[in-house]
Amino acid sequence: MDSKKIIKIVIAIIILILIIVGIFVTRKYIIINQIIGRYTEIEKLDNYSLVVKQNENDQQTTIEYQRKDNKISVKIGEKMLWYDESTNENITYSPENSEATVSTGKSDLSIVENFTKPFKTENTFLNKLKVAITSSISSDEINGEKCYVLAGPIISTKCYYRIEDKTILRFTNNNEKNVCDYEWNFNQVSDEDVARPNLAGYNVTNN
Repeated sequence: MDSKKIIKIVIAIIILILIIVGIFVTRKYIIINQIIGRYTEIEKLDNYSLVVKQNENDQQTTIEYQRKDNKISVKIGEKMLWYDESTNENITYSPENSEATVSTGKSDLSIVENFTKPFKTENTFLNKLKVAITSSISSDEINGEKCYVLAGPIISTKCYYRIEDKTILRFTNNNEKNVCDYEWNFNQVSDEDVARPNLAGYNVTNN
């Protein structure tokens, strides 16, 4: 076989490999774009609740988040947080010891965001393309729900997204020593669920 034919075959193989890689990266990019789109969609909703059950090193923590009409109620273990986005009124309180702090200012809800967005990247083409190139996507099933499994460059970090609507259902890392399971409900939060807490009988500190 002459050298020209060999070169043509090599070039054809390279082109075929590039096409296959391009198809896989494009598929992953589309899925990642849909996941980020779902994040953005949920952020714009104003009536939903979320329960995150975190099991880390056999210790369980439950986070309950409810939102309606710009009012937010969060429960982390025995600690409670209530926040009104319209007035920036914050109340942190503990029914266990009847202590409460009332303040004004934008509430720090980063702990909730970190749970709801374990995978985060800027919503730009280059950033999403980088994730598509460096991450792997497979399929699995969680509690009867078919999911995409997004694994980052560190293989022990995995995010499970429901295939149907790309809502996150599970996050794991450290070889599943830290597992977070998610329960979502939409349009079921009542006014009572997010009502300003009654602080009668509490030792209240105003900041």
